[in-house]
Amino acid sequence: MATDVHIRNARPDDAPIGAALLRLSFPSERVADAIFGLGDPDRARKALRGFFMRDANRFSYQLATVAEVGDRVVGLLLGYESRRIRRLNFNMALQAPFVYGLRGAVRLALHSGSLAIAIPKPGPGEFYIEHVAVLPAWRGQGIGTQLIAAAEAQAASAGLARCSLDVEMSNTDARRLYERLGYRHVRTCVLRGEARQYGIEGLHRMVKALSLSMAP
Repeated sequence: MATDVHIRNARPDDAPIGAALLRLSFPSERVADAIFGLGDPDRARKALRGFFMRDANRFSYQLATVAEVGDRVVGLLLGYESRRIRRLNFNMALQAPFVYGLRGAVRLALHSGSLAIAIPKPGPGEFYIEHVAVLPAWRGQGIGTQLIAAAEAQAASAGLARCSLDVEMSNTDARRLYERLGYRHVRTCVLRGEARQYGIEGLHRMVKALSLSMAP
């Protein structure tokens, strides 16, 4: 277990490490690069930085919590209330031309739209944990667990009854971790089309019932 870990809200100036951790949080970095960069890692990093620095989109710093050791960010969790997803997606569409340029935004929407919308939407009344990542050198020290606990406390303080997340079907280690933390498998979404090209068979949706005593 890592000591002296500080959990705090993300800031716009966390964008470089925030983008790197978001890219790591996808089933593979190839998937992140396909969705955000037409297969170009540099373009994907730049786009994730651009969205992270902006307000009220699905990858905004406003939705992120980071784990810090000393002055170094080593982990990130990004989540939001499920009722916000339409507005967050709408804001992303508005912001995309500023991140990519108009032509680039259209190309990305045509190329990666089917892959992005393949992910099932969270259920009503849930806090959806969309991304969790810890730098490789800091894994196995309980940092991800601390980030999830912070998200659950945030959800409980908002009066939400459940947290949900998705885990790739082949990621048995992550599924076991979430089960230990109280998450239960409720359904499986088998992905098709472009997702299969990146080796993603499907996702397990996992849900945890929260106690309001979790609120800070």
